[in-house]
Amino acid sequence: MRYTTSHIVDLWLGNVVGKLRPDHVVVRLWRSLNAGGQGSHVEFRDLLWVECQSPAHDTPARWKDLTEQTCDRLREAHPFREVFVILAVGLKWMFFKWNPNNANGSPLQVLGHHPNTAWTIGDPRFSYDPHVVGQRHVTLRNPPPPGNVPDIVDTRLAYSLDFYALAPNGFPLHMNDLILLTRYFSYVYGAMVAGVNPPHWS
Repeated sequence: MRYTTSHIVDLWLGNVVGKLRPDHVVVRLWRSLNAGGQGSHVEFRDLLWVECQSPAHDTPARWKDLTEQTCDRLREAHPFREVFVILAVGLKWMFFKWNPNNANGSPLQVLGHHPNTAWTIGDPRFSYDPHVVGQRHVTLRNPPPPGNVPDIVDTRLAYSLDFYALAPNGFPLHMNDLILLTRYFSYVYGAMVAGVNPPHWS
């Protein structure tokens, strides 16, 4: 049996404003299986899930709502499959992982407007991804073992896609954030993930 693997990008139109503004994008792997005389078929596998909102949602409470919305969708689409996740509000972004192996772990908390306020994300499968060096948006309060204290997401430390903002030296102000995003994409691209989408989700 021969396999051909490639990458395609699908736009999933969730809550749509107008006709051309999807609120999430899915990067999907596809694999063509050639079984000789038995013909061939294609299997799909979601790899990276990007949820988007407008700049007006750049408050801790709205980031929390976006996180919960993402959990609702991934709970339906990928209850047992690992998926990389980016949340984006305007030009700001943070990355996470939907990790079914963390179903019994500690959920993340989103820091509110005040240091004493934090909202717990209802599904521990939505988790911190430790494999990219240089990230700052999650404060780790849970060094294993044990594992009973939630890690904190600080939305004020979200990264920026703003390439045009300049530092006093004339270089892009958010260059380190852009380099981190490039590093993250390289990590996702090289990741080994198991399983395929169910037929109704492909």
